[in-house]
Amino acid sequence: MNKDKMARLRAAKTLTQMAEDAELARVRAAMARRNATLEALRRLESGVLVEPTDIAAQCARGRYALWQERQRRHLNMRLAKETAEWLTLRETATRAVGRNDSLRRLLRKLES
Repeated sequence: MNKDKMARLRAAKTLTQMAEDAELARVRAAMARRNATLEALRRLESGVLVEPTDIAAQCARGRYALWQERQRRHLNMRLAKETAEWLTLRETATRAVGRNDSLRRLLRKLES
């Protein structure tokens, strides 16, 4: 193979490596957002309430339970969106890794 074609393949390899790095960074960021939402759900669920003995405490507990349910719904919707985004980005990153790996193997074969 001539030097010009090898130089273009090396340049393409550099670009595919950059694309792979960018896609993997997007996946890591999406996974971090998703994990933060999962942690918020865990914290929400871990709230241990004692059984109230007076009317005011029972009302407060009821309001807290309503707030907790609204928060849970909100966090579950956010988690669904973040999971869908993460899965989509993961597929894109998988293709980027595959392209980079194929080009790396091709270059290694041509250079040897």
